[in-house]
Amino acid sequence: MAAKIAEKKPCPGSFRKEGEPIFAAVKPRIMKAFFRFFYLYKKRTAWIAVLWTLLILVACLIPGNEIPDVNVPLADKWVHFAIFGGFAFLWMCVYQRPALGKGIFMAVLTTALGYAVELLQGSGITRGRSYDPYDLLADSIGGILGLAAFFGLHRHTGAST
Repeated sequence: MAAKIAEKKPCPGSFRKEGEPIFAAVKPRIMKAFFRFFYLYKKRTAWIAVLWTLLILVACLIPGNEIPDVNVPLADKWVHFAIFGGFAFLWMCVYQRPALGKGIFMAVLTTALGYAVELLQGSGITRGRSYDPYDLLADSIGGILGLAAFFGLHRHTGAST
């Protein structure tokens, strides 16, 4: 069935080449549109980045007994990975011009925020939470991959300021 769909000729004006699966051109366009939304609307992105940062602080400082149990292996690490990747990506979109120095600064900032959150969790401020070095590792890796997504999309879309 998939072969029959891929064999159909593309519509006039389509980005799809003949013989290419129908959804092959959709993903890059969606990623480009997603990136351009954050990249071109700096004020809106700044507000989203501030709200995202507040979301990280609130979500990570909720008492542990109020967090629902899910049956997903390492769910906590995946959440840390995703939210800190989003943090780095959004703040890089705010500052826009890709430079190695800004990327390194953002990686250090992401790790510092993760470390601060872990210290707060381990300080006893929140019940049912504790310091976990693996959360810090997930925060750092998520931040680095968020930066990689920013630099990759910036290069792929040819965005300019």
